[in-house]
Amino acid sequence: MRASAVPAVAVLHWPSEASLRAHLQRLGRPRLLLIEPTGPVPSLVDRYEDWVLATADDHEVELRIDALARRLAGAPDELPTLEDGDLLRFEGGWVALSPTETKVVRVLLDRFDRCVTRATLEALVGAAPGSSSLNSVVKRLRTRISPLGLTVNNVHGRGYVLSNRSFDRPLG
Repeated sequence: MRASAVPAVAVLHWPSEASLRAHLQRLGRPRLLLIEPTGPVPSLVDRYEDWVLATADDHEVELRIDALARRLAGAPDELPTLEDGDLLRFEGGWVALSPTETKVVRVLLDRFDRCVTRATLEALVGAAPGSSSLNSVVKRLRTRISPLGLTVNNVHGRGYVLSNRSFDRPLG
């Protein structure tokens, strides 16, 4: 892993290095948390932080480090926007969303390229925990937003991430 490619981003193991995380937060240092698959998912405390599963391959870790560094550098990457209540716009294109899809996208946009828990989205759409209702909404949403180059990725056992790339294919 080339964590040194962006030396300003500290890579920490969560939750074992929680005290170091707090120290780096006080210093305003960017942090990428490597979380254990069975460990708790941390609530991100500021824009200087992101997380990835410790089991992610080196390429995914590098992508997260680079994305965090770009975000902090104010890189001009265009982000999707919701306009007029239900129009999702990205890179010159747009799609109209249903009311349920709009609710889900609004939350996913707030945490673009970061995980939103399944429980959060289930509560949002009024789905019983573990039911297939959310799966149906996500499936329809994926189909609707794919022409924009957007996808909703599943983070196994955790939730979903709205992104402009699929986690199963590397950038480049």
